[in-house]
Amino acid sequence: MRVAYGIGLVVLIGVAFGLAPPARPDQWAWILRLLSGQWEGENPLVVAHFNVMGIWPLAMVALWRREWSRPGRLPAWPFLLGAFVLGCFALLPYAALRRAPELGPPGVPALVWGLLGAGFVAIAAWGLVAGDLAGWVTTARTDGFVWPMAWDFLAFAILFGAEARGRLGVSPGV
Repeated sequence: MRVAYGIGLVVLIGVAFGLAPPARPDQWAWILRLLSGQWEGENPLVVAHFNVMGIWPLAMVALWRREWSRPGRLPAWPFLLGAFVLGCFALLPYAALRRAPELGPPGVPALVWGLLGAGFVAIAAWGLVAGDLAGWVTTARTDGFVWPMAWDFLAFAILFGAEARGRLGVSPGV
């Protein structure tokens, strides 16, 4: 798996940045507007996408709870904290560099998983109902921030699925 995660990181960087459209001139101001909740005039689906990207790192913190800080091993906490800014670009190096992962349930209450799932579904549903899918696709193809964010979302989904399989009782056939 370590090699697969390393290859995944290289592919993610190549696709997300090597094929990315140019950044918008006001990119940092736009990101600050998204962070501060100034969403007027924005496609709700782009806003929802941006916001669910904050739930993925929380889910990985819950999943890798046992690996937060392990004596004698590479601690997960710097990578997990980095994921709140850099997304899966910060997590894939950890997944590739760590020794054997901690298997078994992460010890996180079902309520936490329920809240994360409910938040994810609520934000995504709002974006899908209120937003414009065709507008999101256009933005993803033309915006140098949304393009990598879209690939980062996909990488998070794959990483979470691969890691959750042995920890949350999800069998490969499900």
